[in-house]
Amino acid sequence: MKPLAAIMIAMLVPNPAWPRDAEDRGFLDRPPVFIGGEQDIPLPLFGADLPPPGKLVPDFDVASVRSNGWRSNGTPVQPALGVTLTTIRVGGLYGLNESWAAALSIPWKQISIRGGIGGQHATRNVLALGGAAVLGKRVIWRGQSSDQAAVTFGIELPTGEGKASFDQANPSTTAYFGAPLIPASWQPATGSLNGYLGAAYRRAQGRLSYAALIAAKLHTPGYQDAVIGNILILSAQATYGIARNFAFGLGVTCRVQGNDRYPNAPPPGVNQPALAGTTTHALQLSLDPSIRLKVAGRVVVGVGFRPLLIRPDNGMVPDARVYLIFYPSP
Repeated sequence: MKPLAAIMIAMLVPNPAWPRDAEDRGFLDRPPVFIGGEQDIPLPLFGADLPPPGKLVPDFDVASVRSNGWRSNGTPVQPALGVTLTTIRVGGLYGLNESWAAALSIPWKQISIRGGIGGQHATRNVLALGGAAVLGKRVIWRGQSSDQAAVTFGIELPTGEGKASFDQANPSTTAYFGAPLIPASWQPATGSLNGYLGAAYRRAQGRLSYAALIAAKLHTPGYQDAVIGNILILSAQATYGIARNFAFGLGVTCRVQGNDRYPNAPPPGVNQPALAGTTTHALQLSLDPSIRLKVAGRVVVGVGFRPLLIRPDNGMVPDARVYLIFYPSP
């Protein structure tokens, strides 16, 4: 509990995230770029910035996605199914030296499943610990002015709840594992050791900052050798300082994920009408607007939305993807 307590205390005291000039001009001078909104990857920790050596920058990340639409090869399926996935992460990034940093992220997840799957009732509400992430980050390039690039790597530990069950047992809910367990990609945790890889670049000029990020999560087999599809995120974002304490962000995010594999379930498209759309994934391209406000000179708070630009042909079709922004004021 001591590291977590230190993080919470650090949130309450002034702690500049990155080195700044003596005169603090707020968002009118190199405003930070925030990239978040992802349930499976702690994206705020994958940026190109590092804290000063010996400084701890806390991370508080809240992301939620809701869907009442599912598709299989472009055809709507599962009209009765509604799912909401919410992730709350608490962690921090610690500067080891000028080029290296280490990070810890602990997620708490709420899963809400409503309606039914394949014409059968399927409901459950779960609130449980997810898989903790341990990350390392290294600056690999520094250019003139504020140009910087960094790589991030790490693992997700097999912590948390990975065997939550539906409230009902029927042919649909037991089709994934032979028991009424929630699909692996909706579980709070995978129960397996997974890998993270990422790279990021950022540049700032006056009141405009922009960044690009690529992050991947590589899954290994979990319970009953079920494997969640690997995930790739690509994002390009910009932040513009409208006023000293107010900024606007805009970007584009692309999410790609492979299909999930369940040894005890038939493969997609083979005698699988009951599970159609719940084990497959497709490209999701989204707009990413956000607003943020500096409060009392201590923290930056805000909210981001992620409306779809391209509807996926397979899997979940998000109705709404929302995330909260919270970080120490630079």
